[in-house]
Amino acid sequence: MPLSLYPVGFNAFILSFLPADSSFSSSVEALLPGARPLAPGRSSLPAPPPPTPLPDPFVRSARALCKALTTTLELEADGASELEVRRSGDAAKRLVKDYVAASQGAVALGGPVGDAVADSEAFVALGEALRELSAFYQKSGPRAAVDRATSGRVLAALARAEAALPAERRSEVFGVPVGKPI
Repeated sequence: MPLSLYPVGFNAFILSFLPADSSFSSSVEALLPGARPLAPGRSSLPAPPPPTPLPDPFVRSARALCKALTTTLELEADGASELEVRRSGDAAKRLVKDYVAASQGAVALGGPVGDAVADSEAFVALGEALRELSAFYQKSGPRAAVDRATSGRVLAALARAEAALPAERRSEVFGVPVGKPI
């Protein structure tokens, strides 16, 4: 098939891979009528779609879990009584269940939403933190105090997870913030 029979969009696509000042580009222009090389740095390919936002239930549960686990680990590091640490840990246990349900529900949906959750840094970092705590408590027992090394790794993973979550935002009605932050 002669090159002149290809659609003009195809010709522009081919020329987008050639440098604009190329002598080859000018000879291809003669063969491909109506095709013009694009300016340097431009592409004829469409822009990638915007990233899929994380679902609000996942973001809320992940943010609450990060806060609860961080608070509990800091209480333990500050030398709080076992009762205070356990009370804070009990609240964190409920939040772990909420988080697991929210993240599994989002991933089970599949599609762009499930992929967005599964690929998010928050999901990966929280998974690391929970696996680290789980391994520690399986090895040391449920009433053991978390050592500094484990606490440091878990707090680092929680900080990464919290940094990866979208900024808190409030719903607005006529420009006035209402309700709880999302």
